[in-house]
Amino acid sequence: MAVNAKTKILILGNNGFIGKAIFENLSSISDLQVEGFNSSTLDLSGKDSFHQLGEKVDKSTIVVFLARARKNSDPLISYDKDTVIASNVARFLAKYPIKKFLFFSSISVYGEFVTDLNITEETKIAPSSHYGISKFATENLLRLAAQEMNTPLIVLRPCMIFGPGNLELPYGPDRFINSLTEKNHIDLYGDGSESRDFLFINDLVKITKKYIFEDCSGIYNLGTGISSTFSYIIENLRSLVGKDFPIIKNKRVKPQIDQVLNISRLMDFYPDCVFTPLKIGLKQTLDSYQSIFANKT
Repeated sequence: MAVNAKTKILILGNNGFIGKAIFENLSSISDLQVEGFNSSTLDLSGKDSFHQLGEKVDKSTIVVFLARARKNSDPLISYDKDTVIASNVARFLAKYPIKKFLFFSSISVYGEFVTDLNITEETKIAPSSHYGISKFATENLLRLAAQEMNTPLIVLRPCMIFGPGNLELPYGPDRFINSLTEKNHIDLYGDGSESRDFLFINDLVKITKKYIFEDCSGIYNLGTGISSTFSYIIENLRSLVGKDFPIIKNKRVKPQIDQVLNISRLMDFYPDCVFTPLKIGLKQTLDSYQSIFANKT
């Protein structure tokens, strides 16, 4: 699909880590009409929100859906609101014709506590958290709605995304770097030998743009296809800071899980995709955190 002045893109959830990165990148392309929405500009949990959203689109509009409820100490509260948001967006999708719809799901739909060294898009769905359950439920709501209007639907299931700007600090590269910058140590649970796939935010943005601007539909795992251990990440951080630092070892509270993401479908769609080497992504993230910390002090 060619980029032209008529191409309009709506980003639902442009204040979050991923949504903000995508929104800012697309906004820099002069030929695009890019609008971003978040809970303060369009509350998708409101009963009339799907009509409000419908007023902002036409048949050439592409919608990217990342919005979700804020984290809550009670996961059922977040789940309930996510369900309402998903239902309203599905109502919109079933009523208003648009060019294409992209939804950011998660590999959590396969289960967070399952060792699997070849996770494909056909891997058994077995979410083990409220978050994973809500993502899979949303996938199905959107699939049914998209079928009603014959709208191309792309479901993206990314692994853990890391990089500058991640304020949630999930256990992994971003939390390690934040702790190292502010406390000069890293908290590690277990021996760090479990392996995961980590995708740099700049690569995710690049891949997302490919899905936006080319004709496609379906479900795609997003990752590098190469898993790294938490210990390997720490080794790279030692090399980057040029000095040793304490590792605070904590008892593992969950069983060790190793996962490898199969990205064959992604590479078939985007065969010349080149991923940022892990160490370079870590360096850019570390530089960002150090700059922010220096400005605070």
